[in-house]
Amino acid sequence: MFSKKGNSIYELNSSLEATREFKLPLSKRIFCKAANGLAFILLKIEKVQLIVFDLKTFTILASHSLDMKNALAIYPFNVINERIFLGVGKRYFLWDGKRICPKFENEVIIGSLFTDNLAYFQFESRDELLAYDFDEDKVLKSIRNPIKGYSFYLLRQSGGRNYGILQRAGKSSLGGKAYFSSWTDSEFLASDAWDMDIEDIIYKVTEIDSDPGFKVSIEIDCRNSYEKIARQSLTAVDDVICHHSQKYFPYESYSENFTGELELNFRNAEELTQKQKSELVDASSRLVSRLGFRGAATGKLCSIDSFFAE
Repeated sequence: MFSKKGNSIYELNSSLEATREFKLPLSKRIFCKAANGLAFILLKIEKVQLIVFDLKTFTILASHSLDMKNALAIYPFNVINERIFLGVGKRYFLWDGKRICPKFENEVIIGSLFTDNLAYFQFESRDELLAYDFDEDKVLKSIRNPIKGYSFYLLRQSGGRNYGILQRAGKSSLGGKAYFSSWTDSEFLASDAWDMDIEDIIYKVTEIDSDPGFKVSIEIDCRNSYEKIARQSLTAVDDVICHHSQKYFPYESYSENFTGELELNFRNAEELTQKQKSELVDASSRLVSRLGFRGAATGKLCSIDSFFAE
């Protein structure tokens, strides 16, 4: 058994007593991940250091200096055929048993997925998804993202299928309008392009001058099913607020002249019942309130007014 405490790594016996100790260099932050008898350690000294530590011999096998500020943890972390792929600060490295090898240098990875056979990567600078082969250590194929201006930020696997959430490129957090895609490894390698069923958009977004900046009007065409009206009206509200409003963290993008005011205009709404109208008003109001974002132009919390016209 092994334990990390402070700047030391300990080997423990069955009574949890330390039998060996290795003192790491003093640092401001330590993060550790273990696999295959190795510990991968992040140290923050003057620069971030990625260290590979052998838990059997209690020696450092390799060390790599990282020129990055956002290296807080090691994630994701995948072991494939005795090789270990690890992500640090949106960049990837490969431990091949001897060296720490940077992978995809000069590329920032915003989405990744490891399957039994492949790894998928979405780079910040590209509008395509790449399939990478572990054994051959090369990119097998890339397919352009199916929605222009959108990238794969969330990639997962379940039941032998791969799933991806496409969101507006350049986003720093989840939220807003998104698209869902699913495929198998064999489908990806056999295809030249994505084949996606995309629902027709029934709303229109317009920016309207409103002192001291602009507000946003969302117009919904109600000549559709109530389920579609409800789904897309909330999607539009969520997308507008996540795109324009000022969030909790300074690195989140926003529109400086957005006042925080929204109008939700339901056109051709004669078929909607009073109960349905009330549900739409209540749901959109609760969504805006739950997000709790502000308009940068006024500093006020975002607000929404709903109108129905036949």
